[in-house]
Amino acid sequence: MIHTPITYVYTRLVVVLMILMTQPSAAQKIRSFGPDWSPDGNRIVYYSSRDGNNEIYIYNLIDSTHTRITHNNRSDALPKFSPDGKKLIYFSGGAQSRNIFVYDLLSLEEKQITDDEAKNEDPNWIDNSTIVYNSNKSGNFEIYTLDLNSGIEQQLTNNPLRDFTPSVSPDKSKLVFIRGELGKETAIFTMNLDGSDQKKLTDAFNEYGPSWSSDGSAIIFMGKKASNNIYFWDFDQKVITQLTQGKGNNTQGAVSPDGQFLAFASNRDTGNYEIYVMEIATKKVTRLTFDSTHRKN
Repeated sequence: MIHTPITYVYTRLVVVLMILMTQPSAAQKIRSFGPDWSPDGNRIVYYSSRDGNNEIYIYNLIDSTHTRITHNNRSDALPKFSPDGKKLIYFSGGAQSRNIFVYDLLSLEEKQITDDEAKNEDPNWIDNSTIVYNSNKSGNFEIYTLDLNSGIEQQLTNNPLRDFTPSVSPDKSKLVFIRGELGKETAIFTMNLDGSDQKKLTDAFNEYGPSWSSDGSAIIFMGKKASNNIYFWDFDQKVITQLTQGKGNNTQGAVSPDGQFLAFASNRDTGNYEIYVMEIATKKVTRLTFDSTHRKN
């Protein structure tokens, strides 16, 4: 079982890219993806095409309300709360180029962080002023860090395979990430924050979207066997345990700060991807979004 909270997680990128390229129509289902918990555990941020375009929303667990955050004519995806809970980071764009943006939840202002024709994706926070993300700006998808104050950027990987979905350890000494090719074999790797000491952790089956437990003792990720489910890998026991069960694809898991709940996206009920929360101890699942009947007006 999971003993500690899991910080900022990630997602199955192959599914995300398909959604980013698709705008909903009257005949298409609306989908919600990419949940992430606020540091206080009272809110879940996610993205959805319910209003005709992929936009970012926040679900308040106290009053059960959904609030739309972004209003863009481009696709916004994979938002993450900053460690202090005051900002969101996400990537946004279209089929050819995507850039990183930060949204200030206090001033309600959006700031573009990267500005080029590359695909800059999968941003995550190292601390409140430093981010990590992957980009194909060098011709292949590699992992970079960026200091938001100084603008100093560092390339951490240089590998012929694709490196993506980075997440920092609680002590900010290591990153966990995925290396491989979409739709083919992928595996979980770790490395130091400067890019050194790159090590392969798993190769049992295709893995996506890893992140750390709060004490660094476990990693949560999505894996594909007969269907997509969410798993965690224990560093001490070196075993993989399945968290989600049931029909459909269960993906993009994020554990609450108190370690008791798992937020995830699934198509288990209608074939349409919705946001769910599962109590880890009892396996009780609660559905938060009901977008399968929504259509673009």
